[in-house]
Amino acid sequence: MDARADRPVIFNSKTPFIETPARITSEQQMMELARWLYENERGLPILVSSVPALLPPLIGLAEYLMGIRPWHNKVAPLRWLGRQLARIQYMLAMGISFDHWPLFTATWNELVKILADSQQDILFLSGDVHFSYAMEAQRSKNASDKGHLYQFVSTPLQNELSPNSQKLVLGQSRLKKATYGGLHVRMLPMLSGDKKVRVAHDLLMQNTLALVKLQPRGDGKYEIRQEYLGARDGEMEVVGQTTI
Repeated sequence: MDARADRPVIFNSKTPFIETPARITSEQQMMELARWLYENERGLPILVSSVPALLPPLIGLAEYLMGIRPWHNKVAPLRWLGRQLARIQYMLAMGISFDHWPLFTATWNELVKILADSQQDILFLSGDVHFSYAMEAQRSKNASDKGHLYQFVSTPLQNELSPNSQKLVLGQSRLKKATYGGLHVRMLPMLSGDKKVRVAHDLLMQNTLALVKLQPRGDGKYEIRQEYLGARDGEMEVVGQTTI
């Protein structure tokens, strides 16, 4: 998924604020994704996205709220009020460096619809956020319902965060679940390399390389495991892992 070069809208000070729900990928790319999933109903679809679709719950909720445009298609004076709200949302999104799928609600809504229509489990692989984690999302709170979106995030080469940014990321991690934009999202537990303890906050703040392992099960699904490899005492070893 090209969410960089194929992005119709970029949130920065050089562009005017966006009055309507924005897109992180083109409409054509989303149509191609829907068609590809329809034509490949068997197996596990794996998508690689240049930026995460799912964020830790509080961050994802905040981004989604900054991206919604509740009155953009209403008549005056609600439309005028919507413009003023959009201006504030736009400035806040830029100030906090929001830049991921939940912020772009036009594309987000299409992704939710694709998940509902396909009724398939989908695996997202991503990075680019300076820490590593795993998440799950679905349209219903019923765990047995079809159509789960799983995501593994690993940022291998640049995990440096300022002390304030790291404090914010770790502070919000107390919230493990949230509901917004038609999805119920939750953090997945991350265990240490030896599986004896749970990684603090279910987040890795160090540089990691990721190894994804898929093991077929008898019901046509897969056991999915991501191992996070980090450097310790000059050697590479598994510093965290999540299994679905």
